[in-house]
This record gives sequence, structure tokens and C-alpha cells, in this order.
Amino acid sequence: MQKCSRNGNLRATCLTHHCLTVSACIFACQSSDTWDIRDILDINDSGSLSSANLLGNSIGVEQAQTLLKIKEAKPGLTTLCGLSGDETELDLSGKGLGPGCAILLAPEMEANWSLSSANLLGNSIGVEHAHALLKIKEAKPGLTTLCGLSGDETE
Repeated sequence: MQKCSRNGNLRATCLTHHCLTVSACIFACQSSDTWDIRDILDINDSGSLSSANLLGNSIGVEQAQTLLKIKEAKPGLTTLCGLSGDETELDLSGKGLGPGCAILLAPEMEANWSLSSANLLGNSIGVEHAHALLKIKEAKPGLTTLCGLSGDETE
């Protein structure tokens, strides 16, 4: 793992071929790399990392729960899903999301009151986590679909 810093702030951290920057995006890492990601988030006390997109990685349920605890302890880190928090539509169809990704996504969807449509089709989030996301949808009257449907489809 290579670390780069500028002015004492964590600017970029590379995991083999994956790279985190101030607005991080990591794709297709293996489950074993998750603990490297956790370590990066954990050592980032400077607060320079404000956004990360860990969706689409092989993050396990326990690892996702640990990552959420780390995020809660870092007020400057606003997202682990790469979301701005004011999306009205979210298309995550076929993005390779698993149960761990659903755990990371749930609190961000719950906090986003602007979100009216999400498409989570074509992922393997599992029945338990699909039910958890449906509960969030039911509690948010403005969120009309988790399948990306507009409601006026005829086929």
C-alpha cells in the first residue's frame, strides 16, 4: 500500500491498482482488501477524505457494519456510497451490489429526503437486505420505487 500526502493531509492512498483520493471511488476490490479500506478510513484523522464510493466491491456484512461505525466517528466523511445526499433519482441497476453494499446504502437512502426513485434491480443484495430497503421506502412517501419504475409503464 502506497500513501501520498500533501501538507500533512492524506491525499491519495493506493491499494494495488485501486486508488482513493479526496473524493474516492474504488471498484472491484476483493473482500480481503476491505480491511485495507477500513484502515485508510480509520487513519484519515485529518478529515481530508470527505467522500468515498465503496459500492460494487465485495464487502461483507460485518465489514460494512464496521465501515459505518468508522463513518459515524468521522463527521467530515459524508458518504461511503459516493452520493451527494440530494439525488432525486438513483440508478444502481446491475452495479454488482451485494449485502454489504445494501448495508452501506441504507442509511444514505434513509437520510436523503429528495430521493423519489431508485433502481436496484440486477444486484445480489439478498432478501433480508431487500426487505430492509423496502422498509425505508415505506417510511418515505416521496420514494416511489426501488425498481426504477415511473408508474406509467404499460409493458
